[in-house]
Amino acid sequence: MEDSASSHDSAGFESADPGFLSQILDTERTITCWSSGSEAISGFDSANVVGRHCYENILGHVDSEGKRLCHIGCPLAATIADGEERSAEVLLHHRAGHRLPVTVRAVPVKNEKGDVVGAVVTA
Repeated sequence: MEDSASSHDSAGFESADPGFLSQILDTERTITCWSSGSEAISGFDSANVVGRHCYENILGHVDSEGKRLCHIGCPLAATIADGEERSAEVLLHHRAGHRLPVTVRAVPVKNEKGDVVGAVVTA
């Protein structure tokens, strides 16, 4: 079995509830899967997102005080680093330009040895 988040079966992931933002990222924070719910909520389609790093500020997550979280305080980066599940209240940047409040949840993806190989993010 390949040791990466992208090697996991994403059939169920792709058919996730369209009102539910979900994405799979590897340890480099490269987006490997982007659900139809992510497209509907963010306005960004998978062709514009898959293969890019989340820290390229595609969704431009900020906290309630407007602090950018992609490089400092990113819950996803922390989950990948320590393997702990976490959630956070953030504002994402919609493709149309407005901010949208969401609660993001980052869950580590681990290989058979228990090593973190990525994360699933839902909102």
